[in-house]
Amino acid sequence: MKRYITLVLLLLLSIRLVAQDMSIEFSIEWKDKLDFQFEEIKNENISPAFFNITYRNISNRPLYCLKITEGKSGLPQIIDFHYAHGWSESKSMLNINDDYYKRRYYVGLTSLTSFYNIFSWDVRNDTTDIEYKIIKETWERPIVDIMSVDDNGKRLENDDFGRVIGGDTVPMNDWLSMTLDNIYNYIYWNYYSEQQKAEQNNKKQLWHYPSDITQDTIMNNSIDKFVFLQSGETYVDKYNLIGFQITGGTFTFQMDDTKSLDYVEMEPVKKADGTYESPNPTKQLPQKVGEYKLFTGEFLTNRVSVQFPGIKLKK
Repeated sequence: MKRYITLVLLLLLSIRLVAQDMSIEFSIEWKDKLDFQFEEIKNENISPAFFNITYRNISNRPLYCLKITEGKSGLPQIIDFHYAHGWSESKSMLNINDDYYKRRYYVGLTSLTSFYNIFSWDVRNDTTDIEYKIIKETWERPIVDIMSVDDNGKRLENDDFGRVIGGDTVPMNDWLSMTLDNIYNYIYWNYYSEQQKAEQNNKKQLWHYPSDITQDTIMNNSIDKFVFLQSGETYVDKYNLIGFQITGGTFTFQMDDTKSLDYVEMEPVKKADGTYESPNPTKQLPQKVGEYKLFTGEFLTNRVSVQFPGIKLKK
């Protein structure tokens, strides 16, 4: 019996050690000013908040892993930064048409297997929140431009993501993701001109390609999608939360899946009829890239919550 207990303890200890080879730590950092001149809030007394993601190698060997977030110029890529310029530069993108500041939300993050992640930040309602329950009880479907009809000719409405809302269906989320995307698009197209020029000079890569995912090429071709850390080393991704501060709300940032994945998605395969196979093909990541071993365990991580009252922007 004593040997059995000792064996169990050793197994639990070994599992714990494997799981703690790498950590991802979330924190909120407050600064005295923004890193760009945001004219719309220049007269406001605001301490801008930044979301820090710290990757830490707590093992005794070099490791690498997939990142868990996508962004551009330190701005979180909530949906996509590819609106037409004329629209994105309009101040109407800053309109806040809902009481987001009253509600609670989760911001979920996971290992990014796709090269082009337009939904890498999963912003969703806390369904236990009393404000969300009120939304469900008093829900009125939004007025949108695109309409569909069902087989009986009944008109159906699409939500902002193109998904059909039929009957009295209530979406799991309000429109915060779209509002945040509008705000960050406005900021990017109005205040990050140098970054836009750099992006225009580089062809946008939408997929991982097999030639990128080899021991010899992964660090050169896809290094911004991975983190490479020596023992005891850290790497920090920092994201500007001014969009969240403008909308207001209580946000809990967390990992939805703490598993470090060992594959990436490849370019979709086109079928003879012109459609694409689903799901996309995948490719296993190299077990080693130079001296760095692929981390495939569970991240040791935390969650962090922050409340913003909202900012009323000048017209």
